[in-house]
Amino acid sequence: MKIDTDQEKLSLIMTMKNFKTKKEAVNEALGEYLKDLLREEVLKMKGSNCWEGE
Repeated sequence: MKIDTDQEKLSLIMTMKNFKTKKEAVNEALGEYLKDLLREEVLKMKGSNCWEGE
């Protein structure tokens, strides 16, 4: 799959985080974004009494 990326931002991130490849940088960014989304979902559930465990 090919994607069009902001090369300036990608280059800056690769330099700051010492990534060797664009793929490594993009995969890291996707992982971080997913963690943020999951964290938001957990925070939405806070206080909702949705826990049905012991």
